[in-house]
Amino acid sequence: MDYTIIEVPHLNDAFVRVVIRRKVWELRFTYNNATDCWKFGIYDSRRNPLVQDIKIVPGIPLNHAFCKDSFPHVFFGVITKLDRIGYRDFWDGNAKFVFSEMPDES
Repeated sequence: MDYTIIEVPHLNDAFVRVVIRRKVWELRFTYNNATDCWKFGIYDSRRNPLVQDIKIVPGIPLNHAFCKDSFPHVFFGVITKLDRIGYRDFWDGNAKFVFSEMPDES
């Protein structure tokens, strides 16, 4: 399966701009120290939230419950051999945040 890697910034709370099928989206990555977990959200190009606080866990498409027409037509996920994603794992190369385009419905 083809996928695109999205670099998670070296910050506890940051937006990343991505272009998917010629449309701009903003992804927000946040790290919660109290629960020791990463979360992300999907925003439109004006940073209006479409969905927030999706916990980043290995092994599943992270936006599977939120696939609507207003969302980018991709699956977001994490590639790793770890059971859970720690604070430094994206930056140390132990985990990669990725998306893979959904097939066209034709």
